Amino acid sequence: MLKVYLAGAVKEKGYRALCKMSYEKSLSFFDPMENDVNMSDEEIVEVDKEMIRHSDVLVAYVNIYSAGTMMEIIYAYMHGIPVFVIDILKTFRNDKWIKYHTERYFDSIESCMGYCIKLGEKRSDKSISGTKTKEEMYPSIKEIEKMCKEIRTLYDDNRTEDAIRERRFIHD
Repeated sequence: MLKVYLAGAVKEKGYRALCKMSYEKSLSFFDPMENDVNMSDEEIVEVDKEMIRHSDVLVAYVNIYSAGTMMEIIYAYMHGIPVFVIDILKTFRNDKWIKYHTERYFDSIESCMGYCIKLGEKRSDKSISGTKTKEEMYPSIKEIEKMCKEIRTLYDDNRTEDAIRERRFIHD
């Protein structure tokens, strides 16, 4: 079952309720508005980010501006998670930042959820966009550690060469 993160302004409660009531048999939802109200702002953001990382897609309902929604869109994009935007009023279609980070726009909740259901049915080991899996797109921790070690070695080698050159110059 496709896991969908429901992004949108805090005031957009109807969109979230409609998605969950109408499509819960076909899709699995992460709703950041279900976070514990007793959590700190930092805890809420960390939980939201964790839910985004575990989602297959992020669906953003953007009929009113929300800084948090924009951050969620960029965060999902940076983690290789496709972003689908529902812009019923077509208010944000020309926003350069949203357009850059969005894979697909929809004019209605129904058309977006229908598309998500079809994606869930077609799903395979490859990512939803049909290119690479998240694991193929980003290096593993071991690969990053190896790259860092190689960079440190190169840096140390350069520092050693600089020190040798410096000593020669001083002693000559």
